[in-house]
Amino acid sequence: MRTSAGYLFMDKEKYTKVATTTQQRIEIAVRAVISNTMSLIHGPWWYLHPELFKTSWSNNDSNRFKTPEQVFLAEVNSLCLRRKQEDNIEKYYNKYHSPQHPPSWMIIENLSFGKCTSLYRYIRSPKDKAKISSHFQFHPKILETALEAFRYTRNLCAHHARFWDRWFVYKPRALQELKAINCRPGTLKEQLALILIYHRKIAPESEWHQHLFHLFEEYNRVINFESMGFISDWSSDLFWKA
Repeated sequence: MRTSAGYLFMDKEKYTKVATTTQQRIEIAVRAVISNTMSLIHGPWWYLHPELFKTSWSNNDSNRFKTPEQVFLAEVNSLCLRRKQEDNIEKYYNKYHSPQHPPSWMIIENLSFGKCTSLYRYIRSPKDKAKISSHFQFHPKILETALEAFRYTRNLCAHHARFWDRWFVYKPRALQELKAINCRPGTLKEQLALILIYHRKIAPESEWHQHLFHLFEEYNRVINFESMGFISDWSSDLFWKA
């Protein structure tokens, strides 16, 4: 019998162990590529220049009390104020009195991942976004939606939220790799495939999918694979050939 208890147990005890290292690698790669690419083009303090972002970055609308830029700078300033908790930022202020803020690689390393994906989303120049996305071999618009989907999935795992038997609100734009293995939008299979694709861009020899396969084997009696987007004979699903 397939039970929700199986989902819950795997979510909190098993999947996190399988996924955490992989998700961290992807997150570190995204942070590094955004910071390094923009710093090489626009200098280490690019993140403080509103002209590099879309007009909506600095403009308010009737639905928000603060602009995206104000929300972002509030988090940056908070990081700087509590710099004793962040070794690299503390070392910066011990050595330099100006500029007021540390270079982007120090800031982005410590920002929430949501703020990092927000930075990419608001970058004005298509060339800059294309330069960043080329590192992952994605079209810029596909990378933007893929980052939002990954951020959502990452947060679910980080907070031990229900993961296995849910419909995912954030979906990546049409990606050929997802179509090739018959991923249904909004399913767990699509999210897992996205993690697999991301990870192979930065670690081609990754065996993450094998660890996931063994986890499925262990719980195959309690998992409803079809509700997750897999075929009933899950071990024959195209996912494993991705």
